[in-house]
Amino acid sequence: MTVLHHIPQLAGLAENPALPARLLDRFVELADEELSYYLALRKDLTAEQKSLLAARKPVVELDPDVVPPERDPNTPPEVLTELGRRGDAVIDAGLAWNPATPPDVTARLVGHPVDFVRWQLVDRTDLPEWVYARLATDAMPGIRWDIAANPATPAAVLRRMVAADTSREMRRSLARNPSIPLDLLVDIAGTTRIGPTLLPRIANATVDELRGLATPRIMQVRMLVAEREDLADDLITLLVADRDPGVGKSIVTNPVLTAEQMWDLVTRHGPRLYPRAARNPNCPPDLMRHITRNAQTVRKAYRVIAKHPRAAADALLLCLQDKEARRHAARHPNLPPHTIVELVADPNPDVAEAAAANPSLPPAIMAELLGL
Repeated sequence: MTVLHHIPQLAGLAENPALPARLLDRFVELADEELSYYLALRKDLTAEQKSLLAARKPVVELDPDVVPPERDPNTPPEVLTELGRRGDAVIDAGLAWNPATPPDVTARLVGHPVDFVRWQLVDRTDLPEWVYARLATDAMPGIRWDIAANPATPAAVLRRMVAADTSREMRRSLARNPSIPLDLLVDIAGTTRIGPTLLPRIANATVDELRGLATPRIMQVRMLVAEREDLADDLITLLVADRDPGVGKSIVTNPVLTAEQMWDLVTRHGPRLYPRAARNPNCPPDLMRHITRNAQTVRKAYRVIAKHPRAAADALLLCLQDKEARRHAARHPNLPPHTIVELVADPNPDVAEAAAANPSLPPAIMAELLGL
Protein backbone atom coordinates (compact mmCIF):
# COMPACT_ATOMS: atom_id res chain seq x y z
CA MET A 1 0.00 0.00 0.00
CA THR A 2 1.38 3.41 -0.98
CA VAL A 3 1.89 5.80 1.94
CA LEU A 4 1.28 9.47 1.35
CA HIS A 5 4.22 11.54 2.54
CA HIS A 6 4.13 15.13 3.62
CA ILE A 7 4.28 17.77 0.89
CA PRO A 8 2.76 21.28 1.08
CA GLN A 9 -0.16 20.48 -1.19
CA LEU A 10 -1.19 17.45 0.88
CA ALA A 11 -0.80 19.39 4.12
CA GLY A 12 -3.18 21.97 2.72
CA LEU A 13 -5.60 19.31 1.56
CA ALA A 14 -5.60 17.82 5.05
CA GLU A 15 -7.02 21.10 6.36
CA ASN A 16 -9.57 21.61 3.58
CA PRO A 17 -13.06 21.61 5.16
CA ALA A 18 -14.67 20.70 1.82
CA LEU A 19 -12.78 17.43 1.51
CA PRO A 20 -15.40 14.71 0.67
CA ALA A 21 -15.90 12.06 3.33
CA ARG A 22 -14.82 9.20 1.07
CA LEU A 23 -11.55 11.01 0.26
CA LEU A 24 -10.97 11.83 3.90
CA ASP A 25 -11.31 8.12 4.75
CA ARG A 26 -8.70 7.26 2.15
CA PHE A 27 -6.43 10.11 3.27
CA VAL A 28 -6.50 8.94 6.89
CA GLU A 29 -5.69 5.42 5.75
CA LEU A 30 -2.67 6.38 3.64
CA ALA A 31 -1.19 9.39 5.45
CA ASP A 32 2.27 9.16 6.98
CA GLU A 33 3.01 10.38 10.50
CA GLU A 34 3.50 14.01 9.52
CA LEU A 35 0.35 14.22 7.43
CA SER A 36 -1.49 12.47 10.26
CA TYR A 37 -0.57 15.43 12.41
CA TYR A 38 -2.44 17.83 10.11
CA LEU A 39 -5.38 15.46 9.68
CA ALA A 40 -5.72 15.09 13.44
CA LEU A 41 -6.57 18.79 13.71
CA ARG A 42 -9.79 18.35 11.72
CA LYS A 43 -13.10 18.69 13.54
CA ASP A 44 -15.04 16.24 11.37
CA LEU A 45 -13.15 13.04 12.15
CA THR A 46 -15.03 9.88 13.05
CA ALA A 47 -14.05 7.75 16.04
CA GLU A 48 -12.54 5.19 13.69
CA GLN A 49 -10.47 7.82 11.91
CA LYS A 50 -9.21 9.15 15.23
CA SER A 51 -8.15 5.65 16.23
CA LEU A 52 -6.22 5.16 13.01
CA LEU A 53 -4.40 8.46 13.45
CA ALA A 54 -3.69 7.82 17.12
CA ALA A 55 -2.04 4.54 16.21
CA ARG A 56 0.41 6.53 14.11
CA LYS A 57 1.26 8.78 17.08
CA PRO A 58 0.96 12.11 15.28
CA VAL A 59 1.67 13.79 18.63
CA VAL A 60 -1.58 15.66 18.86
CA GLU A 61 -4.69 15.39 21.00
CA LEU A 62 -7.41 14.05 18.74
CA ASP A 63 -10.04 16.26 20.30
CA PRO A 64 -11.55 18.57 17.66
CA ASP A 65 -11.70 21.51 20.06
CA VAL A 66 -8.14 21.50 21.39
CA VAL A 67 -5.48 23.94 20.27
CA PRO A 68 -2.49 22.58 18.31
CA PRO A 69 -0.16 20.76 20.73
CA GLU A 70 2.77 23.07 20.07
CA ARG A 71 0.66 25.94 21.41
CA ASP A 72 -0.97 24.07 24.27
CA PRO A 73 0.80 24.75 27.62
CA ASN A 74 -0.57 21.42 28.88
CA THR A 75 1.29 19.39 26.26
CA PRO A 76 3.92 17.23 28.02
CA PRO A 77 7.50 18.58 27.75
CA GLU A 78 8.72 15.43 26.06
CA VAL A 79 6.09 15.87 23.34
CA LEU A 80 7.11 19.50 22.83
CA THR A 81 10.73 18.39 22.58
CA GLU A 82 9.78 15.79 19.97
CA LEU A 83 7.86 18.40 17.98
CA GLY A 84 10.91 20.64 18.09
CA ARG A 85 12.94 17.98 16.26
CA ARG A 86 10.69 18.00 13.21
CA GLY A 87 12.01 21.19 11.67
CA ASP A 88 8.53 22.37 10.65
CA ALA A 89 8.48 26.20 10.75
CA VAL A 90 4.75 26.33 11.58
CA ILE A 91 5.24 23.99 14.54
CA ASP A 92 8.40 25.80 15.60
CA ALA A 93 6.51 29.11 15.65
CA GLY A 94 3.97 27.61 18.04
CA LEU A 95 6.76 26.23 20.23
CA ALA A 96 8.41 29.65 20.34
CA TRP A 97 5.14 31.16 21.52
CA ASN A 98 4.31 28.41 24.06
CA PRO A 99 5.53 29.26 27.61
CA ALA A 100 5.70 25.52 28.38
CA THR A 101 8.32 24.83 25.72
CA PRO A 102 11.42 23.33 27.40
CA PRO A 103 14.38 25.73 27.73
CA ASP A 104 16.65 23.63 25.53
CA VAL A 105 14.09 23.78 22.70
CA THR A 106 13.63 27.52 23.19
CA ALA A 107 17.39 27.99 23.02
CA ARG A 108 17.44 26.40 19.57
CA LEU A 109 14.55 28.56 18.39
CA VAL A 110 16.41 31.80 19.23
CA GLY A 111 18.68 31.10 16.29
CA HIS A 112 15.99 29.76 13.97
CA PRO A 113 16.59 30.67 10.30
CA VAL A 114 12.94 31.71 9.81
CA ASP A 115 12.27 35.26 11.07
CA PHE A 116 8.63 34.51 11.88
CA VAL A 117 9.64 31.79 14.34
CA ARG A 118 12.03 34.05 16.25
CA TRP A 119 9.36 36.74 16.24
CA GLN A 120 7.07 34.51 18.33
CA LEU A 121 9.50 34.88 21.25
CA VAL A 122 9.37 38.65 21.52
CA ASP A 123 6.32 38.94 23.79
CA ARG A 124 7.33 36.23 26.23
CA THR A 125 8.28 37.34 29.73
CA ASP A 126 9.58 34.00 31.03
CA LEU A 127 12.81 33.65 29.08
CA PRO A 128 16.40 33.61 30.40
CA GLU A 129 18.21 36.94 30.26
CA TRP A 130 20.59 35.70 27.57
CA VAL A 131 17.65 35.08 25.22
CA TYR A 132 16.53 38.72 25.45
CA ALA A 133 20.12 39.83 24.91
CA ARG A 134 20.37 37.62 21.81
CA LEU A 135 17.08 38.84 20.35
CA ALA A 136 18.11 42.44 21.08
CA THR A 137 20.79 42.06 18.42
CA ASP A 138 18.62 40.14 15.92
CA ALA A 139 19.13 40.96 12.25
CA MET A 140 15.39 41.66 11.88
CA PRO A 141 14.66 45.26 13.04
CA GLY A 142 11.06 44.46 14.02
CA ILE A 143 12.24 41.76 16.42
CA ARG A 144 14.64 44.19 18.08
CA TRP A 145 11.94 46.84 18.41
CA ASP A 146 9.47 44.39 19.96
CA ILE A 147 12.06 43.16 22.43
CA ALA A 148 12.70 46.78 23.37
CA ALA A 149 9.04 47.05 24.45
CA ASN A 150 9.05 43.79 26.43
CA PRO A 151 8.84 44.48 30.20
CA ALA A 152 11.02 41.42 30.91
CA THR A 153 13.96 42.69 28.87
CA PRO A 154 16.71 43.55 31.40
CA ALA A 155 17.48 47.23 31.89
CA ALA A 156 21.12 46.69 30.89
CA VAL A 157 19.97 45.24 27.59
CA LEU A 158 17.63 48.20 26.99
CA ARG A 159 20.50 50.64 27.53
CA ARG A 160 22.70 48.78 25.05
CA MET A 161 19.87 48.73 22.52
CA VAL A 162 19.29 52.48 22.55
CA ALA A 163 23.02 53.06 22.24
CA ALA A 164 23.27 50.72 19.24
CA ASP A 165 20.07 51.76 17.48
CA THR A 166 19.10 55.44 17.51
CA SER A 167 16.16 55.01 15.13
CA ARG A 168 12.78 56.57 15.84
CA GLU A 169 11.17 53.11 15.97
CA MET A 170 13.59 51.91 18.63
CA ARG A 171 12.99 54.96 20.83
CA ARG A 172 9.23 54.61 20.49
CA SER A 173 9.39 50.93 21.42
CA LEU A 174 11.51 51.70 24.46
CA ALA A 175 9.07 54.41 25.50
CA ARG A 176 6.23 51.85 25.48
CA ASN A 177 8.11 49.48 27.78
CA PRO A 178 6.31 49.38 31.17
CA SER A 179 9.62 48.62 32.93
CA ILE A 180 11.91 51.16 31.28
CA PRO A 181 14.09 52.94 33.86
CA LEU A 182 12.82 56.48 34.34
CA ASP A 183 16.22 58.03 33.64
CA LEU A 184 16.32 56.25 30.29
CA LEU A 185 12.79 57.40 29.49
CA VAL A 186 13.81 60.98 30.27
CA ASP A 187 16.86 60.64 28.03
CA ILE A 188 14.87 59.51 24.99
CA ALA A 189 11.75 61.64 25.54
CA GLY A 190 13.34 64.81 24.21
CA THR A 191 14.15 63.21 20.85
CA THR A 192 11.12 60.96 20.45
CA ARG A 193 7.78 61.94 18.95
CA ILE A 194 5.47 60.09 21.32
CA GLY A 195 2.29 62.12 20.94
CA PRO A 196 -0.60 62.59 23.38
CA THR A 197 -0.65 59.16 24.98
CA LEU A 198 -0.27 57.76 28.48
CA LEU A 199 2.84 55.61 28.52
CA PRO A 200 2.73 52.45 30.67
CA ARG A 201 5.75 53.52 32.76
CA ILE A 202 4.11 56.86 33.50
CA ALA A 203 0.84 55.12 34.35
CA ASN A 204 2.72 53.01 36.92
CA ALA A 205 4.81 55.83 38.35
CA THR A 206 4.50 56.75 42.02
CA VAL A 207 3.46 60.22 43.16
CA ASP A 208 7.04 61.03 44.11
CA GLU A 209 8.29 59.87 40.71
CA LEU A 210 5.68 62.02 38.99
CA ARG A 211 6.71 65.05 41.01
CA GLY A 212 10.30 64.48 39.94
CA LEU A 213 9.25 64.23 36.30
CA ALA A 214 6.97 67.28 36.32
CA THR A 215 9.80 69.73 36.89
CA PRO A 216 12.58 68.88 34.35
CA ARG A 217 13.54 71.36 31.67
CA ILE A 218 12.54 68.82 29.02
CA MET A 219 9.06 69.83 27.93
CA GLN A 220 8.26 66.40 26.48
CA VAL A 221 8.72 64.79 29.90
CA ARG A 222 6.26 67.21 31.48
CA MET A 223 3.83 66.41 28.66
CA LEU A 224 4.05 62.72 29.52
CA VAL A 225 3.19 63.40 33.15
CA ALA A 226 0.27 65.61 32.13
CA GLU A 227 -1.38 62.60 30.43
CA ARG A 228 -2.10 61.02 33.83
CA GLU A 229 -5.71 61.66 34.87
CA ASP A 230 -5.25 60.86 38.57
CA LEU A 231 -2.64 63.49 39.34
CA ALA A 232 -2.34 65.05 42.79
CA ASP A 233 -3.75 68.58 43.15
CA ASP A 234 -0.31 70.18 43.39
CA LEU A 235 0.75 68.55 40.13
CA ILE A 236 -2.45 69.67 38.40
CA THR A 237 -1.81 73.24 39.53
CA LEU A 238 1.81 73.08 38.42
CA LEU A 239 1.02 71.69 34.96
CA VAL A 240 -1.90 74.04 34.31
CA ALA A 241 0.46 76.93 35.01
CA ASP A 242 3.13 75.55 32.65
CA ARG A 243 3.91 78.09 29.94
CA ASP A 244 4.57 75.52 27.22
CA PRO A 245 1.58 74.89 24.89
CA GLY A 246 2.59 71.23 24.51
CA VAL A 247 2.04 70.67 28.21
CA GLY A 248 -1.18 72.64 27.97
CA LYS A 249 -2.44 70.32 25.22
CA SER A 250 -1.81 67.30 27.40
CA ILE A 251 -3.30 68.60 30.64
CA VAL A 252 -6.37 70.28 29.12
CA THR A 253 -8.09 66.91 28.52
CA ASN A 254 -7.86 65.94 32.20
CA PRO A 255 -11.44 65.51 33.51
CA VAL A 256 -10.53 66.75 37.01
CA LEU A 257 -9.83 70.27 35.75
CA THR A 258 -12.22 72.97 36.86
CA ALA A 259 -13.98 75.17 34.32
CA GLU A 260 -11.76 78.03 35.47
CA GLN A 261 -8.60 76.02 34.79
CA MET A 262 -9.82 75.06 31.34
CA TRP A 263 -10.64 78.65 30.48
CA ASP A 264 -7.21 79.68 31.77
CA LEU A 265 -5.47 77.17 29.48
CA VAL A 266 -7.51 78.04 26.39
CA THR A 267 -7.11 81.78 26.96
CA ARG A 268 -3.35 81.48 27.37
CA HIS A 269 -2.61 79.09 24.49
CA GLY A 270 -5.38 79.97 22.05
CA PRO A 271 -6.88 77.95 19.16
CA ARG A 272 -4.13 75.34 19.20
CA LEU A 273 -5.80 73.91 22.32
CA TYR A 274 -9.38 73.97 21.01
CA PRO A 275 -9.68 70.39 19.73
CA ARG A 276 -8.04 68.94 22.84
CA ALA A 277 -10.11 71.11 25.20
CA ALA A 278 -13.29 69.94 23.48
CA ARG A 279 -12.25 66.34 24.15
CA ASN A 280 -12.46 66.90 27.90
CA PRO A 281 -15.68 65.18 29.06
CA ASN A 282 -16.30 68.08 31.45
CA CYS A 283 -15.68 70.86 28.96
CA PRO A 284 -18.24 73.54 29.93
CA PRO A 285 -20.89 74.49 27.34
CA ASP A 286 -19.85 78.14 27.39
CA LEU A 287 -16.28 77.20 26.47
CA MET A 288 -17.53 75.07 23.57
CA ARG A 289 -19.68 78.00 22.48
CA HIS A 290 -16.58 80.24 22.57
CA ILE A 291 -14.62 77.72 20.49
CA THR A 292 -17.27 77.38 17.78
CA ARG A 293 -17.66 81.15 17.47
CA ASN A 294 -13.96 81.86 17.11
CA ALA A 295 -12.89 82.54 13.55
CA GLN A 296 -9.61 80.71 14.14
CA THR A 297 -11.27 77.47 15.19
CA VAL A 298 -9.91 74.48 13.32
CA ARG A 299 -12.35 72.06 11.74
CA LYS A 300 -11.21 69.28 14.04
CA ALA A 301 -12.72 71.12 17.00
CA TYR A 302 -16.16 71.21 15.34
CA ARG A 303 -16.02 67.44 14.86
CA VAL A 304 -15.23 66.86 18.52
CA ILE A 305 -17.87 69.25 19.81
CA ALA A 306 -20.52 67.76 17.52
CA LYS A 307 -20.19 64.51 19.49
CA HIS A 308 -19.78 66.05 22.95
CA PRO A 309 -22.72 65.20 25.25
CA ARG A 310 -22.58 68.64 26.92
CA ALA A 311 -22.62 70.65 23.68
CA ALA A 312 -25.39 73.25 23.62
CA ALA A 313 -27.74 73.88 20.70
CA ASP A 314 -26.07 77.08 19.51
CA ALA A 315 -22.65 75.40 19.36
CA LEU A 316 -24.11 72.43 17.52
CA LEU A 317 -25.71 74.68 14.92
CA LEU A 318 -22.30 76.15 14.14
CA CYS A 319 -20.84 72.65 13.87
CA LEU A 320 -23.23 71.95 10.99
CA GLN A 321 -21.08 74.08 8.69
CA ASP A 322 -18.37 71.39 8.69
CA LYS A 323 -19.11 68.47 6.38
CA GLU A 324 -17.69 65.83 8.71
CA ALA A 325 -19.11 67.36 11.90
CA ARG A 326 -22.54 67.75 10.30
CA ARG A 327 -23.44 64.06 10.47
CA HIS A 328 -22.44 63.88 14.13
CA ALA A 329 -24.33 67.03 15.06
CA ALA A 330 -27.42 65.71 13.25
CA ARG A 331 -27.53 62.83 15.74
CA HIS A 332 -27.06 65.02 18.83
CA PRO A 333 -30.18 65.19 21.05
CA ASN A 334 -29.45 68.82 22.04
CA LEU A 335 -29.95 70.01 18.47
CA PRO A 336 -33.21 72.00 18.07
CA PRO A 337 -36.08 69.74 16.86
CA HIS A 338 -36.89 71.89 13.84
CA THR A 339 -33.27 71.63 12.69
CA ILE A 340 -33.34 67.87 13.09
CA VAL A 341 -36.45 67.75 10.90
CA GLU A 342 -34.67 69.77 8.22
CA LEU A 343 -31.67 67.44 8.36
CA VAL A 344 -33.85 64.40 7.78
CA ALA A 345 -34.16 65.67 4.22
CA ASP A 346 -30.43 66.45 3.87
CA PRO A 347 -28.99 65.43 0.49
CA ASN A 348 -26.15 63.64 2.28
CA PRO A 349 -27.56 60.21 3.16
CA ASP A 350 -25.27 59.88 6.18
CA VAL A 351 -26.62 63.13 7.62
CA ALA A 352 -30.22 62.19 6.87
CA GLU A 353 -29.75 58.81 8.52
CA ALA A 354 -28.19 60.39 11.60
CA ALA A 355 -31.04 62.88 11.90
CA ALA A 356 -33.62 60.13 11.62
CA ALA A 357 -31.85 58.31 14.46
CA ASN A 358 -31.88 61.40 16.68
CA PRO A 359 -33.96 60.73 19.83
CA SER A 360 -35.16 64.32 19.73
CA LEU A 361 -36.84 63.90 16.36
CA PRO A 362 -40.55 64.70 16.85
CA PRO A 363 -42.81 61.60 16.96
CA ALA A 364 -45.01 63.04 14.22
CA ILE A 365 -42.05 63.09 11.83
CA MET A 366 -41.22 59.53 12.83
CA ALA A 367 -44.73 58.49 11.91
CA GLU A 368 -44.48 60.38 8.65
CA LEU A 369 -41.27 58.57 7.78
CA LEU A 370 -43.09 55.29 8.33
CA GLY A 371 -45.91 56.43 6.10
CA LEU A 372 -48.44 56.46 8.94
